[in-house]
Amino acid sequence: MLDISQLKYVVLPGALTHQSELRFHYNQAYLFYKNIWQRIFNRLDGPGSYDADGFYRSSQISTLFYGDTVVGQICCRELHMDNMITEDVRYFQVFKGKATEEMRQNRVKKVLTLEANALNPAFSKRKTGFPFTEISMQLSIKLAKSLGMECCTGTPRTLTGVQNTAVDMGFHVVESHVMSHNCPVDVVLCYVDNLKTHADPQIASTIEHLWNTRIDYRFPNLAPTHIKPFNKNEHGERTA
Repeated sequence: MLDISQLKYVVLPGALTHQSELRFHYNQAYLFYKNIWQRIFNRLDGPGSYDADGFYRSSQISTLFYGDTVVGQICCRELHMDNMITEDVRYFQVFKGKATEEMRQNRVKKVLTLEANALNPAFSKRKTGFPFTEISMQLSIKLAKSLGMECCTGTPRTLTGVQNTAVDMGFHVVESHVMSHNCPVDVVLCYVDNLKTHADPQIASTIEHLWNTRIDYRFPNLAPTHIKPFNKNEHGERTA
């Protein structure tokens, strides 16, 4: 039985370059990313194809924790449609054509990419009864709105069915079965004002609570008072 009070939403930078109380969360988030995506990328693109750049280049790492364990994670990147480099970014290649045309037609300028969307298998809906994939995605779109973004992009692998979850939340599929990393993906967009509140009031309330009590590297004073500071040893390192 999950203790919902142990859930917390943490917004981390892709590159943590200064001393921070979030170092422990940052390292846990990266280890989760590596454990998931090293296996997947090495299978899809060939042995040795994994690198850490996908994590490090992110503007924000949207991470849901249960205690010290990562439940779900999405790597986010801020892009601007008026910057010439945007359409040359490797990730953005699958959006050239229909998706780009649609965004320009709707005068979208600020885009937040939702990349490397991953769920800890131990927290699947089948095992916990909670839709943590949806919760993680909803929180990431709330993050986009707080950043002043106008649209979120995603490329869920077609076979996972995550695109169906995305559509229920307010995304729409622009193209299906587009190849990325030697794997068919669906190209999806969500205009942030189209985000739908979760149909289950309890889940919707949980999402709002997680957002309102989030730990956000951008706002160090936002952390809720019920989160205790880390215990440290004589070297200033977190111990528990």
